[in-house]
Amino acid sequence: MAKTVVDPHDEGKMGNLSKMLLTISVVAQLSSCGAIVPDMAPVGQTVLQETFREIDLVNHIKCEIHLGTREALKVWKKGGEAGGNGVEWLRDWQAKISLKLTVEDTGGFNPAIAVVDPMHNVITAFSRGGNVTSAQSFTMGLGMNSSTQATRAETVAFTFNLSDLLENDPLPEEATNCEGHGKVPVLGSLKINDFIVSKAGMAASPDTVPNDGKISPFTVFSDQVTFIVTLSGNVNPQWKLVNFSGQTGNNQLLTAMRKRTQDVTITMGPKNSQEVVAVYTANLTGQAVAAALQSQR
Repeated sequence: MAKTVVDPHDEGKMGNLSKMLLTISVVAQLSSCGAIVPDMAPVGQTVLQETFREIDLVNHIKCEIHLGTREALKVWKKGGEAGGNGVEWLRDWQAKISLKLTVEDTGGFNPAIAVVDPMHNVITAFSRGGNVTSAQSFTMGLGMNSSTQATRAETVAFTFNLSDLLENDPLPEEATNCEGHGKVPVLGSLKINDFIVSKAGMAASPDTVPNDGKISPFTVFSDQVTFIVTLSGNVNPQWKLVNFSGQTGNNQLLTAMRKRTQDVTITMGPKNSQEVVAVYTANLTGQAVAAALQSQR
């Protein structure tokens, strides 16, 4: 028969209660810090650098529209090798562009500590085989999860007449891409020129919508490209003392993430077309709804 001997001084012992309460107070104060309005420029860069980055993006969009229009007029020329009814009507079209830049910063403070109160060992006596010594302690875990989020969005809208680009935009005749004419972060190309050539080919084909090639059988072309760049990091120091241990679980003590989203929407159609305006407006509304839904996730 076993007999357990317990030190009476261990009962109800809570020697680190004051330290635990102090920790809770500090955590509460830190978690009350709110988010600030994020800068559009990436971390470590200036407003001027961000301005030039956006200028490069607009110039690249303009170049791809110009290049795609020029290629479409060549490839789908009436009587050319590709056949079809031609796409000379493109010269009377325009392209409405919406460029939306969104920056979302999120941060988290997720402290977790365990207060450990070691107690005297327990000796369990047995009639045979000798006594067994067992360690014992009291442990209380404390944790908190707090986060902040701030979103900033800017929208720029502009219009290009395709005839103006063909006549006045300096793009060498031998150019087959837009290298050196602005740039697109990460992606390198938005494939706008491919979009224009492809949809112009659909319009040039007499097998899609019957037409004589004088005007486009399609009233609107629309293309949307979204690219997202995410940067995140965390800090998670861990320690273990006699009476304390911290951040030993899965939670990271400090987390930070920046998500930069760029939406480019292009709506093409005849100049002064109300249908082009309607589709363009619908695209902007769809972007706004999508952004609102995304922010609620």
